[in-house]
Amino acid sequence: MPGAVAPLRIGDEIVGCWLRLRRHVRPLAIHPGWRTDLDTAVAVATAATLDAVTPEPLRQARRVAREARAQGLS
Repeated sequence: MPGAVAPLRIGDEIVGCWLRLRRHVRPLAIHPGWRTDLDTAVAVATAATLDAVTPEPLRQARRVAREARAQGLS
């Protein structure tokens, strides 16, 4: 179900969550960064993926990496 959240644990500690954005698509692993909380991280990830499953900054980074590999820069 889109919007579903499940805890992501290391041992007994909850370190993030799995966020399902769309049906039949693998969930994203979400974790809070420096000076933020998990709810904020989920809200940011949800807002950043309105048009695509992968967040836009990650899509741009992957595009640049592909272009660099194609040019033999990596």
